[in-house]
Amino acid sequence: MNEHRLDPRTEEYADVSIRIQSAPEARGLEGKVFWSYSEDVSLSGMRLDVDIPVPVGALLELEIMLHNSPTKYQHLGNVIWTDVIDDDNLEHGCEHEMGVMLHIESNPQFDSWITAVSNL
Repeated sequence: MNEHRLDPRTEEYADVSIRIQSAPEARGLEGKVFWSYSEDVSLSGMRLDVDIPVPVGALLELEIMLHNSPTKYQHLGNVIWTDVIDDDNLEHGCEHEMGVMLHIESNPQFDSWITAVSNL
């Protein structure tokens, strides 16, 4: 996989609630809510382990709980890549992973998010 990241990533295990707002390639997933776990986080994105495949291009509503902050961060994000986790690397029972680019520019929690991620 080529690296096209805007910001450096930090290993960070965080709880993430996901609501699939839009998934043109899989309309049946729209409105589905489930929990996930981050593997790494940056100011503009994260890698998540998930138990269902979510298609590239899906728009997600995310609620992120970082270990170093009591704040629940609300973000919108788009799935920009997906992969299947091989059996030797299964964690948390999740079989899929995805990269999500966050829509941080318009987020009212932007300053707080920058501080929290910078402190990881």
